[in-house]
Amino acid sequence: MLRAPRWTGAFLLAAMIVAAGATSAKRAKGVPGSFRVSTYSIACGAGSVIAIMTWLGVIDTAITALIPVGSMLIANAMNTNGLALNRFRSDVLAHTGEIETALALGADPRQSVAPYVQDIVILSSQRSRDQDNRCQR
Repeated sequence: MLRAPRWTGAFLLAAMIVAAGATSAKRAKGVPGSFRVSTYSIACGAGSVIAIMTWLGVIDTAITALIPVGSMLIANAMNTNGLALNRFRSDVLAHTGEIETALALGADPRQSVAPYVQDIVILSSQRSRDQDNRCQR
C-alpha cells in the first residue's frame, strides 16, 4: 500500500504531467515547441479537472485515491494531445501551399495556420464525445 503525506500527491501528479508532456512531444515529431504545448495543455486540461474534482470532494485527497484517478486523467489528456498534434502536423503538411501563400501575402504565421488549429480543437472534442458515447452503451 502506498503511504505518504497527502501533500506529496501534488508533486507526483506534477511529475506525471511533465512525463506525459514529454511522451506526447515524442509522438509529435516535427512539431516545433511540442513539449511546451503538450505540457501546458495537459496541465491545464487534466490539472484543472483534478483540482476541481478534489476541491469539490469528488476525489479524496489521500494519495491512494488521488494518484490513480489523476494518472488516468493525465493519461487520457496525453493521448488526446498526441493525436491532436499529429493531426495538426499532417494538416499543415497537406496544406503547405495555402500556408506559404498566406505568408507570402503578408499574413501573420498564426493567421496562416489558424483554420487548422480550429479544426484540431473541434476534432479533439468530438473524439472525446465519441468515447463518452461508447462508454455509455
